[in-house]
Amino acid sequence: MSSSSDWEVVIGLEVHVQLHTRAKVFASSSWGFGQEPNEKVDPVVLGLPGTLPVVNREAVEKSILFGLVVGAEIPARCAWDRKNYFYPDNPKNYQLTQKDFPVVIGGSVEIELPGPSRNVMGEHKHVRIHHAHLEEDVGKLSHAGSGSLVDYNRAGVPLLEIVTEPDLRSSAEAEAFLRALVAMLTQAGVADCDMEKGQLRCDCNVSIRHPGAPLGTRTETKNLNSISSVRDTVIFETARQIRELEAGRTITQETRGWNADLGRGYVLRDKEDAHDYRYFPDPDIPTLELSRATVERLAKQVPENSSTVSVVTWTRWGYRSRLLRCSLPTASWPNGLNYPSLLTQPTHRASPTSSLTTYSATFPLPVQRQASTRPRRLQSPFLPVQSSPPNSPAW
Repeated sequence: MSSSSDWEVVIGLEVHVQLHTRAKVFASSSWGFGQEPNEKVDPVVLGLPGTLPVVNREAVEKSILFGLVVGAEIPARCAWDRKNYFYPDNPKNYQLTQKDFPVVIGGSVEIELPGPSRNVMGEHKHVRIHHAHLEEDVGKLSHAGSGSLVDYNRAGVPLLEIVTEPDLRSSAEAEAFLRALVAMLTQAGVADCDMEKGQLRCDCNVSIRHPGAPLGTRTETKNLNSISSVRDTVIFETARQIRELEAGRTITQETRGWNADLGRGYVLRDKEDAHDYRYFPDPDIPTLELSRATVERLAKQVPENSSTVSVVTWTRWGYRSRLLRCSLPTASWPNGLNYPSLLTQPTHRASPTSSLTTYSATFPLPVQRQASTRPRRLQSPFLPVQSSPPNSPAW
């Protein structure tokens, strides 16, 4: 029998964050924690006939701000799709999400692992972000006895799903990533991240392999509502998969749950694939164009210290943000780089270009959803590659 050191665990996280907004993402009703059941709903949230969704500008801007904080690419366009499934907490029988054309692509989060002592710095590592997409949250089910109660107050709350690359290799790294992510989100004012109120939930994908081997079959543990639950899930699932493989059995790709009281996971269902949800573009929400002026204005809101500057550049397909680190104050940077004119004032903020002294706060109107305006297609690290649909540009 091989030892546990002969195996390597591979972890990818899908973090669901409720954005700090006044209204829901596609409706005008407000939302908050601790309200009476089904008090914060309206016809749009319930999907009643004749209602149409309207995109919440504040939710989109909070999503863009997160992308700028992690040094991601902000596409020039984003679009929404319908994810069809039938469940009591989903009042419309579909969820509005961004399957292929998200609002944030790429980026990374720097984490620090625990050191040998409290006063010694641990190892640093960058965890890549695959993408982050803006969707609507679903209602809350409460199971009591032989029945269940549903509360739709949470339905329609703006939810930013942050999907990492499978870069994490231990429970300690997963825990450090979540703590770093929470700090970034709260500091930037993107979200409150109060896990006791369900404002941040995590799905944990775990697989094991021999070092250097291809990725193994993964399992996904859903709706983990604390950082300690994520840590314990990784430890439990790693040990379970090692036992299964060393006993000559195979790992089944499945969706699992976590019982924090018992400290163990359990099977919920076989894992669904993308085609099970029958995604298609939402006909009620046109493709949204993100203006250069909007991204420039939001770049000025990125929290920075005296040695970090957020720089936004423009590419053919969108806007790219990166965090530049320097030991000198930004006002004393030399002019030998391609972006010296970004530092137009002796402050620790960076303007995207020296010729722009004012920024338009006008949010662009959506354009009609056409194949020629669709942004480039995105592939999730946790889904099989799908071919491009007919008449879509192969960007």
